[in-house]
Amino acid sequence: MPQGFSLAAIIAQSSSLHLTTNAMHDTHDAMVKPWIDNFLFGAMCLSSMESLTNKFAHLCDDVNLELKPADLPPSQTLDALGLHFDVSSEDIYDHFVELQEKFRKTMEGDLSLISDRMTPREYFQVFGACMWANYAVARQPMCRWEHALSALREIAMHIHHSGRKESWDEPVPVSAMAMQDLRDMSGTLRNARMTLRSLKEVNTTTDVFTDASSWAWGYLQVQPRLAGQHRPHVIHDIFVAELLAAADAWHTFSQGVPNLHVDNTAAVGALVKGHSSTAKGNLILSRLYQCLPSNARAKITTVPTNCQRADLLSRGVFASGPACGHEHVTKSVGWVVGREEKGEGALFLSS
Repeated sequence: MPQGFSLAAIIAQSSSLHLTTNAMHDTHDAMVKPWIDNFLFGAMCLSSMESLTNKFAHLCDDVNLELKPADLPPSQTLDALGLHFDVSSEDIYDHFVELQEKFRKTMEGDLSLISDRMTPREYFQVFGACMWANYAVARQPMCRWEHALSALREIAMHIHHSGRKESWDEPVPVSAMAMQDLRDMSGTLRNARMTLRSLKEVNTTTDVFTDASSWAWGYLQVQPRLAGQHRPHVIHDIFVAELLAAADAWHTFSQGVPNLHVDNTAAVGALVKGHSSTAKGNLILSRLYQCLPSNARAKITTVPTNCQRADLLSRGVFASGPACGHEHVTKSVGWVVGREEKGEGALFLSS
């Protein structure tokens, strides 16, 4: 895709959703997933791969996006973006993606940088590699390592306030708990392996709107039936209240795949990323993930306030807001650990 496409987050998400949804319509033996500024194609046979890529190219033409030729030909193994994909096994549950060996060795070598006094450059190098491994393969909620996150924020603030380029190479203190988090992150993430089944898009089982006011939060299920919950609170931070509302709804409907409609962008960001910029946010997320099933999935839809159907319920009015009829950006999230339900996988890959 054109350089910079993936950096315009809302445009990239909206465009990718449109392209991938339409490309996979009425397609049962192939998939396409956005991957940074590339798209990954998977299919059960080469003819399906060709059909899917041609259909995708036509869709790009329709919206005036210039699609560059495939970087690599279709294969049962693929090395790209620092990752190794393998679908050569006859058992679809053995199809996986993991870090390339050279990237794993780099992360292992970075462990020598961890000490009680690290330069910001060293800390960002270790943490950045872990973040990439987590995004690409492990899909672990980063709130698990809240001490490392707190240290990252403190170091970033130090750099910001110093205003000097030299401060990047001046050692700063790192707590023992943050050091332990960094080691644990690196060990957990560099050896992670994700089944390609978990890349397959999931269908939602229910639509739930969540909202919070200054004194209560509520969530409203609108599909397949109309139902709701109203909970008074004494929380003065609206972000915390909004995040609790969404967490409460996800936990309630975690046996299925809820589509949570949230109008607080900070809460959306925390749910999608698996961590928050605040200690309270990370505490809520940690408690949520302890309660969710190990293969919990959800979709998070960002909605503007005037399209939030749970707004009335959060204010104590036991009624549903009207459906707005607008399309909104939806992001799939989930921390999948273990085997997927039986079904078809991908035998060929192309990027």
